Amino acid sequence: MKKRKSVLWFANQMESVLQENDNKDGWDDCSVHWLLARLTHEVAELQEVFAGGDLDYVSHERVIEEAVDVANYAMMIADIIKKIPRPQKRDSVTGLIDSIRVS
Repeated sequence: MKKRKSVLWFANQMESVLQENDNKDGWDDCSVHWLLARLTHEVAELQEVFAGGDLDYVSHERVIEEAVDVANYAMMIADIIKKIPRPQKRDSVTGLIDSIRVS
């Protein structure tokens, strides 16, 4: 699969920030709700950058920094969620048959 240059560049930005914080414990023990609160905070910071409305005066560096923070928290949430075993789906026919057996 061919990787998009912009995705690779952004992923490198994300990894760089994560490595700057390698002295911290990581996110494996964080609750999804805490990470979601941090994500919401980072989105607000990104929105703040654009508060003036004039894109000619927006700091490109700050936009990238805040966008990377948003992406990292979103990635952390996805990483934790993917590790949680999913309950097996039961189709409606199996559920109906099981409910008849119980009755």
